[in-house]
Amino acid sequence: MAAAEPRFKGAVLVDGMWDNPNYWIRYALFRAAVGSAAGREMGVLGAHRAAEGRRTLERFGISRARQVLDRRGDMVAHQREARRLLAHTGTPADVLRWRLPHGVPADFVYDGILKRRRSASVDLRDRRLVGDVAEALASIAAAEALLDSDRFELVLLSHAVNFQFAALAWLAVRRGIPVVLLYGNYGVPRFVKLVEPADLYDTIDRPTAADLASISEARQRDLAAVGSAYLGKRRDGGTDDIGARYAFQKASARVSRAALVEKFGWDPGRPIIGVYASNWFDFPHPCGMSHFRDFLDWTEATLSAARGQRRVNWLFKAHPCDQWYGGVTLSDLMPRLEPGGHVQLVPSDWNGSAVLEAMDAVVTYHGTVGIEAAAAGKPVLVADRGWYHDAGFVTWPQSREEYLEALTGDWWKAIDLHATRRRAQVFAGWYFGRPAWQRGFVLTDDTVQAPIYSQIPRLFSENREALRRELDTIRAWFDSDRRHYHTFKMSLAEELSW
Repeated sequence: MAAAEPRFKGAVLVDGMWDNPNYWIRYALFRAAVGSAAGREMGVLGAHRAAEGRRTLERFGISRARQVLDRRGDMVAHQREARRLLAHTGTPADVLRWRLPHGVPADFVYDGILKRRRSASVDLRDRRLVGDVAEALASIAAAEALLDSDRFELVLLSHAVNFQFAALAWLAVRRGIPVVLLYGNYGVPRFVKLVEPADLYDTIDRPTAADLASISEARQRDLAAVGSAYLGKRRDGGTDDIGARYAFQKASARVSRAALVEKFGWDPGRPIIGVYASNWFDFPHPCGMSHFRDFLDWTEATLSAARGQRRVNWLFKAHPCDQWYGGVTLSDLMPRLEPGGHVQLVPSDWNGSAVLEAMDAVVTYHGTVGIEAAAAGKPVLVADRGWYHDAGFVTWPQSREEYLEALTGDWWKAIDLHATRRRAQVFAGWYFGRPAWQRGFVLTDDTVQAPIYSQIPRLFSENREALRRELDTIRAWFDSDRRHYHTFKMSLAEELSW
């Protein structure tokens, strides 16, 4: 890769805490595009795969690395403070009101606890909780010590969630140090700039409502065609992201609406509304969740409302990735459902495409199903803000009370399905689509892990022109005022693909 003109003179902090081949590819692309290697790069290593991370940093010529565990400070003091916080905590919701050092939002700590315990809510009876909270406090102290160790002018991170990553992102932004998340999904880089604290709640690289309102009718047609084609391929099991693999490939049992109604003993004249659960512990708060404590709180409130709305048949569906993540799933948390009752649970082996086709409307927090369903011409109700709540194709209540009230009524009847379908297809084209020049220069899903390394030489050697275009576009994006890289890249693309 040809390096960019040097533009950095100060220190650049490089995340080595998440050892994933696709992350290192994305880091290499960014580094070559913007010339960050000209700065004094320093790596930071975490608790997992530190030796591998150090070796990779050394291959990039980064000999200076710091172990985050060495900078945690006084663990006895952190445990003492953890016990103090927990002593004043009566309910899981109280955790979200904690005041933490440097104003670090407590919801990042809450989510980190869920991830460690693979649980749906913080269990205040869990004896391991003191250690988890002490680890969170130690991560804040380590982030402060790391940022004090040099005059950083840029921080590069793989994530902005979980204890160590979120603490570094928050403290850096609070100090006025730009942060770039070298994230990726659906085969392409989806870098995000963090400039101010609120940006940590807007880290999904997607077109905003303003972006969607700015494009011409011709561009909308092109994006809608790409979005429709991509979603059709996804529903048919033709994409390799982890969610699609479990929803549309591994779950293979097909079911018709007629068979579904017969199985549950339902009145076929009543509408069927699907409630699509999120993965309980996959960081619920970074989109700005405020109407509910966590996904469990939302699910329990939704179930309560559904039980009272007997004019509707309700199907609750577990997140497809529950099987991959392990831990608690929807069937573990749902109460016993009466045979023939108007609230039922989708069997885990039912194909996601077939189930969606049988639905009349969909309820989700901010799952990808919201895009899929709306683009298929179905009404969608979201519970809170997310990453497409204001894009014009879902019903977005402004409060918990408004959401629960909607569930008791016929919220889906007043929706212009022609308009919402088109908007969802346009959004999908912009979000899932790629520039035509990207063909071939596409990464496999991050979850593939180690086998990706053997594919890297061929990926670069066979896609030299696409590599050049990617580097040029990253450079242009970094110099722009746009925060989301893939959204920026798609706005420049003359020809589109999927």
